[in-house]
Amino acid sequence: MTNNMVDPRDIASIDIVRANQSLINYLGGAAILIKTKSQKYRAKRYTPNQASFTIKGFYKARTFYSPKYAGGRDRPSDFRSTVYWNAVVKTDAEGNGQFLYYNAGSPGKYAVVVEGINAAGELGRQVFSYTVK
Repeated sequence: MTNNMVDPRDIASIDIVRANQSLINYLGGAAILIKTKSQKYRAKRYTPNQASFTIKGFYKARTFYSPKYAGGRDRPSDFRSTVYWNAVVKTDAEGNGQFLYYNAGSPGKYAVVVEGINAAGELGRQVFSYTVK
């Protein structure tokens, strides 16, 4: 709809007003008063070329559980699919950061997925893999 048209779904009421007001006398003694709904109650516009969604906001990450092993190679089997996750890895000016974690209990090929966002809102993602024998 163009800006000078009223969507019928947005009309709250229509009244015909007859009074001795100067504007109404100028118009011939009567006027049609169209009251529209407030913006909060207006009908949603169907726009097939636009995607509409509500941003939920940022998620405050919970602390991921990492087992603390007593040391040595004798430890219980660990069959977790995700062995480490950290929402806050601080990096230096060159983008280097450090973190430590225990591998899962079985040999195999493991993937490391690093994802992040910088202060300018730019996203980054890198996938590495390594083998445990």
